[in-house]
Amino acid sequence: MKRVVLLLLLFLLSTQIQAQSALYPFFDNKSGLWGFRTIEGEVQVEAEFRMARPFNEGLAFVEKCQERRGPCHYAFINREGELILELPGHLMVYSANQFISEGLVAVHDKQLGKFGFIDLSGQVVVPFDYDLAFNFSEGKAVVFVCPEDEDNDYREINELSDACKKQVINKSGQVVLNVSKTYFHAWGTNPHGTPIAYHEGLLRVMHFKTGKMGFIDSNGKLVIPCEYDYVDNFSEGLAFVTNLKNTYMDNPGGNIVGYIDAKNQLRIKLPAHLADLPNGCYFQGTSFESGKARMIITENDGDCANWGYLEIDHKGEIIKENWQ
Repeated sequence: MKRVVLLLLLFLLSTQIQAQSALYPFFDNKSGLWGFRTIEGEVQVEAEFRMARPFNEGLAFVEKCQERRGPCHYAFINREGELILELPGHLMVYSANQFISEGLVAVHDKQLGKFGFIDLSGQVVVPFDYDLAFNFSEGKAVVFVCPEDEDNDYREINELSDACKKQVINKSGQVVLNVSKTYFHAWGTNPHGTPIAYHEGLLRVMHFKTGKMGFIDSNGKLVIPCEYDYVDNFSEGLAFVTNLKNTYMDNPGGNIVGYIDAKNQLRIKLPAHLADLPNGCYFQGTSFESGKARMIITENDGDCANWGYLEIDHKGEIIKENWQ
C-alpha cells in the first residue's frame, strides 16, 4: 500500500512539474505589454512588461517600466511574477544571454565596458575581464579577450575578432581552453545573436579562411570537419546542418539539408518531395526536444510558394506537416 501511495505522489509531482514548465510569454494587444500564460491560454503572470523572455531554470528575463514612457529596469522574475533579481542601471544583458544558465548570467558593465558573470543575488562571480562573454553551459563559457584599444567595445568585436583571443573558462574564471585562431566562433561575435556554448560536449566553430562550420570538443580538437555552410547546436544526439551558403536552395538536388550525429553521419535528410523547391525558399531546423524537431521552410524573397514546417522524430519520420 505504501508503495502505491509513493508512486501516486511521484506521479502527481511529475505532473505538477510538467504543468509548471508549460509557461510562455504572450503579448497583450490592449495594453501593448507582455505577460506569461500556459499553453492552454491560462494567464499565470499578468501582462505588465515591455519585454519578456522564456523561462529557464525557473526564471524569466523581463523589462518593466514604471509608466508608459517612464524609467525602465531589467529583472529576473519567478513563475509567480515575483522579482528575484533587479539589475542596476549600469548592467546590461544582451539578447544572446537573456536567461539564467547554471545559476549565472553574463552581463555587460557599461561603465567598465567589459563583460562578467553575476549570480541570482547580484554578486559578481566571474570578474568583468572580457570584451564579450556568453552564458555558461556544461560548466564552461565562451569569452573573447581583445587587444586594449580606446575605441574597442563589443560592437567592434566583428572587426577585431582575428586579433581577439577566443577562450573557454570555468566558473572560477580559469581558462580551460584557448581556441585555435583558425576558428571563429560561429555567430559568436554578436551579443545580440545566437548564444555560443557547449552542447553535449561539442562547440560549433567557423573556419577563418573557408567560412565553413564544424565542431570542436572540450580539448579544442576538431571532431567534425568544417565542411558545412551552417550547423546548429547538438540536442538529443543530433544537430541540424546544411551545405547551402546561408541555407538558400540554389541547387537543391545535390545538397545536404538535415541532421547529423556526433560521428558526422547524416541521420535525417530533407524529404525527397521537398528537394525541388524554388530558390526563394529558406531552410531552418530546430533543435530536438522530447524526441521532436521541426524542419522549417520559410519565404525569403517572395518566390517560395510552399512554406511551413515538418515535425519529425529521431528517425526522420514525419509526425505532422503544416503548410501555408
